[in-house]
Amino acid sequence: METCRTRGLSIHLIAALEDDDQTIRKNAAIALGKLRDTTALDPLIGLLNDRRFGSLGTAATALGQLGDTRAVEPLLQSLERTDFGVSKAISALAVLGDDRAIEPLVELARNGSRAAARALREFNFQEGGQPLIESLNDTDVDIRKYAAKALGIIGNPEAAEPLIRALYDRHRQVRENAVYALGKLREPRSIQCLREVATSDRSKVVRRAAEDVLQGL
Repeated sequence: METCRTRGLSIHLIAALEDDDQTIRKNAAIALGKLRDTTALDPLIGLLNDRRFGSLGTAATALGQLGDTRAVEPLLQSLERTDFGVSKAISALAVLGDDRAIEPLVELARNGSRAAARALREFNFQEGGQPLIESLNDTDVDIRKYAAKALGIIGNPEAAEPLIRALYDRHRQVRENAVYALGKLREPRSIQCLREVATSDRSKVVRRAAEDVLQGL
């Protein structure tokens, strides 16, 4: 009986997402997020793409609350917009905690987005950092590359040992990102390894990166 009442309420709330009144749309989306009824997924994605003021942030927050990873791709697409609600889309991606969001969030954080940097920290907090740490062993070089960069941004000291191992990755950019990540972690145990990299890595770019990091420690 409770399910029927909830479903009936959802139907009314979904209809309210199309109301011309911004406050009504917002309150309906908030309520749908709290209900966690995934029948609202597509309507909320539709609201995500609505160009009316406030729609993006309101829909993004609700989609994060739904916890359905089918919202990840639409949320990622919304990051290209300049609306005020983009920061809410970033936060929703952190809540959903899907690996597909790591690379875009890392790039945004690298380009100065505080919301993205905060989202990466929240992403890490939810999962204890393990998805990113485990990604350092992924067969896909791009995943390893961005995982190393993200772990540096997050600043999780538990990532020190895995990042030290990444200093010996076969791909240059993974090693370079690991060097800079360790520089941000400022873990004393990494200093000797960075010294070795600075003198013996086969890439001049990586050696120079290690030298720069060591100078700042």
